[in-house]
Amino acid sequence: MNSTLTTIGVRCHVYSDNATTESAVSILNNRMTNGLFGLFWNGNGQADDIQFNGNIIEDGSIHVTAVDGGLEIVGNDVTQSLSAEEVIHVASCNVAMLIGENHFLHSNGGTPPNTGYFNGNNGALGAEGVIRNNMFLTTGVYAGAVAIYSSAHLHYLHNSSNRRVVIVSNTNTEVRANLFYNLNGSYRTFSGDNGITLCDHNVYWSNTATKEVSWNGVTYNSLAGLQAANGMDANSLWEDPLPVDPNVDLHILSTSPCIGAAPDPPLVTVDIDQDTRPSPVASVADIGADENPVACSPLSGTYIIGPSLGADYPDFSTSVAQLISCGIGGAVVFQVEPGTYTEAITFPPVSGTSFINTITYEGIVGDSTQVILNYPATATNSPIDHVLRFDGVDHVTFRHMTIERYGPDTYGDVIHMNPGISGSNDPSQHVTVESCRILRTGGSGTARNLVNAANFPALNEIDIRFEGNFMSGGYYAFGNPGNHGDEWIITGNTIQNCAGGILIFQASSVTITDNRIESTIALGQPGIRVNCACPAVVTGNQVIGRGRAVELTIDPPPGQRALLANNSLIVSSGAANGVQFIGLNEDIDLVFNSVSVVSGRGVHQLTGTGSSGLTLQGNAIRSSTGRAIDLPWAGAFTTLDHQALYTGGSVLATWNTTNCADLSALQATSGFFTNSLEADPNFVDPLSDLHLQSGSACLGSAVPLLGIIDDMDGEVRPQPAATQPDIGADEHPDACSPLAGTYRIGASVAAHYPSFTGAVNAMLTCGI
Repeated sequence: MNSTLTTIGVRCHVYSDNATTESAVSILNNRMTNGLFGLFWNGNGQADDIQFNGNIIEDGSIHVTAVDGGLEIVGNDVTQSLSAEEVIHVASCNVAMLIGENHFLHSNGGTPPNTGYFNGNNGALGAEGVIRNNMFLTTGVYAGAVAIYSSAHLHYLHNSSNRRVVIVSNTNTEVRANLFYNLNGSYRTFSGDNGITLCDHNVYWSNTATKEVSWNGVTYNSLAGLQAANGMDANSLWEDPLPVDPNVDLHILSTSPCIGAAPDPPLVTVDIDQDTRPSPVASVADIGADENPVACSPLSGTYIIGPSLGADYPDFSTSVAQLISCGIGGAVVFQVEPGTYTEAITFPPVSGTSFINTITYEGIVGDSTQVILNYPATATNSPIDHVLRFDGVDHVTFRHMTIERYGPDTYGDVIHMNPGISGSNDPSQHVTVESCRILRTGGSGTARNLVNAANFPALNEIDIRFEGNFMSGGYYAFGNPGNHGDEWIITGNTIQNCAGGILIFQASSVTITDNRIESTIALGQPGIRVNCACPAVVTGNQVIGRGRAVELTIDPPPGQRALLANNSLIVSSGAANGVQFIGLNEDIDLVFNSVSVVSGRGVHQLTGTGSSGLTLQGNAIRSSTGRAIDLPWAGAFTTLDHQALYTGGSVLATWNTTNCADLSALQATSGFFTNSLEADPNFVDPLSDLHLQSGSACLGSAVPLLGIIDDMDGEVRPQPAATQPDIGADEHPDACSPLAGTYRIGASVAAHYPSFTGAVNAMLTCGI
């Protein structure tokens, strides 16, 4: 007892396999790590008497067979990850065994066997075997929680499980006060038969649309059907039992329907945590392994998280647990004291939230470097691959803190949008993350997105905002499979050192504005990628990178249009394109953008079958050696004019399949571009700064467009008032008055124009 035991390989910490009776053996309060079995005991039909209580087994199992003297397995915490082993296996024991108050977890995410397996165990009338107050959990997608076969005089009481439970081919068996929760709708939540003589006060639930149980091999999808089949379960429930987290924690929330729904008087006197049943005294006990001990009032007001004596909560997890249990009755603010909080938070629904009753977590000093919420990267992505997971909570804001995933392991996502993954089947809505640092440090590979949104379950996350954050180190800043009804607002963020920037798929509303995206990491990944059947708005962004600046696959609903305007888009090296249309694109206005690429195309259609309703107006497009525009599906465009096009190469543009060496050829081939210019836009620096210089041919060469009233810096268009606006994303602040007098050309600070070309462009634009 009270020892720490470590082994390796296919080994057993405690082993017995002989035909000699072993009496009064107690194995108590030990920690056993690695190996295959924490306890392997084959009694060979002898009257062995063993007690295995209070032990922690890390990555091992309990395996007991043919014990006929006494068997007690109580209060253990056992975790197994091997795909071929149960966590607890008890078979052929003819004894009034007690399996109670244990926490059993199979952490293999594949197709492991049942967490608990019981076969051929026989008690006697008045000396029944009891399995009580256990939590049986598994992370395996196609796994079972419990299987009980060919046993007699067995009571299965107050257990909680998160996958299927099968109790068939037994005799004189009772199944009462159990919490049956099923995270895999491919299997029935519970299967029983007429060998069960008493079945009642249970709760049956699956987080999928198909909620099935079976009796005598016949499937039923309602409690009424089960009741008609077995003539029992009159006091059972068919509703969500509201566990804290059905993946890892089957304690129940204070709002659970399990509370007070067990038999009265109680079947057992304690729960898995040794809390008294019922609680409070003289009430009715709760269904499942957990007795929820306290009632609590909804939260309202300001609370402190931190290590100080005056803090209300020591960490984020404790505050979230309180919110889940108690809900809120008014606006709630958690002010977080400076420090590092190493936690992985899952945030399911909280009762009471609304546009008025909001939840806010904020660094108490307003400095995002002072509060660090972090969690190490992991070797697998289950059950944890996040620091912060929004999983049904609404009206919540995080601000003024660092949210970080660190370390070299493979899986390193930081923030997850996972609607209903915990079983709530409830998407998160009205979520804001603002003025934070969102970081991935120390990792590599593709499984390290700073913000990752799941597309399963297919639930729509509404009004999801990321505003004013600094984001660094991910593979993508936003890697988003997404759902068709998602609504994203991504504005004012600085994104650095990511292979790709913002990827949004399958949303109903997308607003990407005023972000600065800088990456020198990957050639193949875009700065911004939008793929949706929505009127996306992409405006005021600055993209500098080696990959494509913007990729579009957008098809808004009839009568609506998408907008790409006032963006500064730079490909700083290589042959990547500035703006690339992929696939079906319809009803998009590409206006007042500045694009600078090296050897790629400024604007390019990779594919475009069926595309239509596209406009290209007021853009400054420069390619150092490639084509300014390349439009193989040019028929998709209805308006193309007032462009400034430039190439340092031999072909200015391609229209359908025709190469056009200069603007005149492009005008003749296309019938468009009448008021366009073939001129270098005269950017401050084509590789880093697309503001216009004085004398640029772009000055005053565009026309006003409805809804475009400012430039990428928020400066009013046009300047001065009552003139024509400038081509490109920048409205140059100088008034374009006719030239008169003496001007200096050169590189000095006193020079008016850097080159003869600049001076000539000024005269062409402003006159004299």
